[in-house]
Amino acid sequence: MRSHTQTKRSMTLVRVVVAFSCLTIVAAVSAITDCNVFKLSVPDPQTLKLKDGEHVIAAADTEHGKFEARVTAKSGVASVFHRWKTSKRLS
Repeated sequence: MRSHTQTKRSMTLVRVVVAFSCLTIVAAVSAITDCNVFKLSVPDPQTLKLKDGEHVIAAADTEHGKFEARVTAKSGVASVFHRWKTSKRLS
């Protein structure tokens, strides 16, 4: 059988785990509800007449940096757009 001290330690550990779990859930919910919506109108890359090279075809400034849609044009044909955030390509 467990001693009174072991049972007390186990209950304390359970309380700590439950409290930490509650705090984690509260932090996650507050992070989810604290978001902004930005509208980014991206034109059809095939309708654009672009010189060879990389081009930003749409951009929006956010509090976390610049969000861009970029295409690469070659021989007058533009690639599908790629999403970029603060100079890093998103997959």
